[in-house]
Amino acid sequence: MIVVGVGRSGTTPLCYALHEHPDVLMTLGHSPMIPWFGKAAYQYFESASRSYYQRYTVLPGDDLLTRLRGLCFDCVWNEEELLTVTRKKLNKRDSSSHSEVRRWGTRAYPDEQAASGLTWIFPGTAFINIVRSGIEVVQSMSKYKAYRHLDFNKRCHFWADRIVRDHFLSSRQDCFSIRFEDMLERPDATMSAVLAFLGLRREDAPARFLRECLVHPLGGPSVSANPAHVHKQRPPAFTTWTAEEKDIFRSICGPAMALLNYPIPF
Repeated sequence: MIVVGVGRSGTTPLCYALHEHPDVLMTLGHSPMIPWFGKAAYQYFESASRSYYQRYTVLPGDDLLTRLRGLCFDCVWNEEELLTVTRKKLNKRDSSSHSEVRRWGTRAYPDEQAASGLTWIFPGTAFINIVRSGIEVVQSMSKYKAYRHLDFNKRCHFWADRIVRDHFLSSRQDCFSIRFEDMLERPDATMSAVLAFLGLRREDAPARFLRECLVHPLGGPSVSANPAHVHKQRPPAFTTWTAEEKDIFRSICGPAMALLNYPIPF
């Protein structure tokens, strides 16, 4: 499975929560090479130029997919990491449990072509797309080391451009979309719906993780806490924004906010 979402939208806690399920093995980072392999498969099997690629690629299609599948796996899991993660999961399991890994997944950011190509490489691929209000994301970016070097204007463009680009996922049958706010306030119902979409048995561990662990709050270390309670105690994200920044946000992010049906309360 591929977890998709703009940075600071909840992709990390979602991946961690899915990893808590006994039948799921998730990478806890992201996989930047996965979309490139997906694009290669798209060019060969679906693009308008596919006959050109098929004619001048010596490998037959099935062999190409086998190679791409291996490359994807090797770029996501090195042997040491795979053994470490698997052992941790095995140690957590009840000795009476006979469950086994049925799905593995990672966090990646494929565009429409890459997403289509990935379904050639991994038939049955499922995409889980998580979105969050741009107001919260833009503010959270200012506190997180990977994004805080960007000025306000660039943070707004980063969020809005990705939301528009990823909107194709909403029409895919193999994609399940959730909101960060629902995952935060209704973790049990949200994760039950996600697990049902993935064809996995009901399990409380993913929702329990979301109820009890606050992942990288405002760029800090993860802590044991109820995220919903912590978020409710915070003032609105735009409290410290200037009038100019609010105008910039409305101008750049307004269409994307409307696309996701998020209100702009200023």
